[in-house]
Amino acid sequence: MLVLDLSRLPERFRKKFLINPRTGCWEWQAAKGRGGYGLYFWNGRNVYAHRFAYHVLVGGPPVCRP
Repeated sequence: MLVLDLSRLPERFRKKFLINPRTGCWEWQAAKGRGGYGLYFWNGRNVYAHRFAYHVLVGGPPVCRP
């Protein structure tokens, strides 16, 4: 099982989702774009919240614009 250190996410980001205790899903509570995907304003632009979280917590591809 993958354990993520959520403290690596900016506090402002952490305030925008709730973790469903039954499913463990991160439910985005802030702005959403096409298809209901969460949007997060970072580095002067909107990015998909799930891509931002992956980039910060796991690494990998750069965050792309929606």
